[in-house]
Amino acid sequence: MTKSSDLQQVFNNIFSEHSKNLKRQINVSELARVDSFNEGSKTADVTPLIDDDDGYDKAVKINSCPVMSAALMKLNHTNHYVYDALKPGMIVFIVFSNRNIDNFEGGKYKKDTERMHSMNDAVIVGRY
Repeated sequence: MTKSSDLQQVFNNIFSEHSKNLKRQINVSELARVDSFNEGSKTADVTPLIDDDDGYDKAVKINSCPVMSAALMKLNHTNHYVYDALKPGMIVFIVFSNRNIDNFEGGKYKKDTERMHSMNDAVIVGRY
């Protein structure tokens, strides 16, 4: 190998590792198990179902996730949607907001940090 090809291989390895690390920091969505549901605030504590051997995706409980109303509905025997509260053990689908949602209260809001794609900004959008 020439010095040029050696250098190119080193650069490719560094770039590939950097790219992988960046992608791991961006949370998009997960399947999770409901640990508890707060009826009053319509929030739930959940634990992502993903868990791997290398420990990177170790499942960590996410507290007080807002629950979208669609995740609280189910079809009844007459094909009408009815309210159905989340229960511990149920499987839900969570997404992570592009921006910090700490100050969101149902309308326009201001972010108070530059946090992006964080597990702290999980929202339950559906159930399995």
